[in-house]
Amino acid sequence: MGYKFDTKQGRANREDLVFTECSLREKYANMLKENPFLKLSDVITVIFRDEIIRMNLQPGFRINISEISETLSVSRTPVASAMDKLENEGLLQKAQGSNMLRVAPMDITNLILLCDARKTIEGGAAYLASQHITTTELDQLKKYCNKYVEAVSSSDKSQRFKHAEIDDSFHLLIVSASRNTYLMQAYLLLRNQLLRYRYYIDTIENRAGVDDTLFVSANTHVAIYNALKLRLASTAKVEAERDSQNMHSIFSTLI
Repeated sequence: MGYKFDTKQGRANREDLVFTECSLREKYANMLKENPFLKLSDVITVIFRDEIIRMNLQPGFRINISEISETLSVSRTPVASAMDKLENEGLLQKAQGSNMLRVAPMDITNLILLCDARKTIEGGAAYLASQHITTTELDQLKKYCNKYVEAVSSSDKSQRFKHAEIDDSFHLLIVSASRNTYLMQAYLLLRNQLLRYRYYIDTIENRAGVDDTLFVSANTHVAIYNALKLRLASTAKVEAERDSQNMHSIFSTLI
């Protein structure tokens, strides 16, 4: 179950707020239990990052540090530290002339910038990966190709929602296979923002045109895999860049 927010007002209604508090406490307690040595601010960062990326906290949702610290029975310091980190990652924003934090909006201007950066990084990474990728990595890449097709072909929402994570894993593996630490560092700066847009795709109810483009992406993934397997550097680069354009095509008519 996800949170239901009034994005115009940027806050939950009272009924949903109760659920939010209970869910937050539960997630916080579970993560502390599983990771007892993590700093409190890191635990809070992970929880809220995940909720924002998965679209459970929608664009415009207002972040109240005092309410969060009261809900979790912690001081404001670790909460404020966590929110500062998420702001630096671009997932939270302050309105101009205000210190109030809200979940960052999703708009076509930001998406174009992301897609341009992704195109440059992933294209270059695919070119280099064609020289360095191992047989084991190619086998894993092929599995991701098959899983992606299954996810975008399914009429079951729970299966379709796997598309975002599979797509993320596919491209992360290619960047890793480039064996270039600077490309990886650059990609990781974009990764959470890209993953958020990927999850948004899975929440779209009006699928006209969306599913067709996802099938095109599935075919592009196969083309990237084949190019890497055959060590065709230029082809791998072109196909990786084409996949970035596919994401842009989906959102250009939606946001």
